[in-house]
Parts: sequence; structure tokens; C-alpha cells
Amino acid sequence: MGVDRFYVSPRLHALAYGDRSDLAFQVSLGYWGEGWVLEAGYPGPYLALGLTFGTAP
Repeated sequence: MGVDRFYVSPRLHALAYGDRSDLAFQVSLGYWGEGWVLEAGYPGPYLALGLTFGTAP
């Protein structure tokens, strides 16, 4: 879900390790530009910068 170039991305991850499994919630806030995206999230916290080198149809 987003407005202009800003977005909020709630996620639910299924984790499996050994004989156990669990669910983990994560929410990310981001901004995308021409050929790049900057995203920060919780829990973590984390900060990610993504770059693209090309175009997709």
C-alpha cells in the first residue's frame, strides 16, 4: 500500500528451523525513485538500499 512514491509493506514470514516452525511479523517503510529504492523496517531494525540496472516490460 502506498502514496506517491512512499509505501508501507506489512509482511508475515513462515520460519522453519529443525523440527520447529514459527511465524514472524515485519513491517517496512520505503521510498522508490528512478532505479533505486530505500527501505527501513522493524523488527531489526534494518535499512536497505536497492539499485536496478535495466528496465523490465
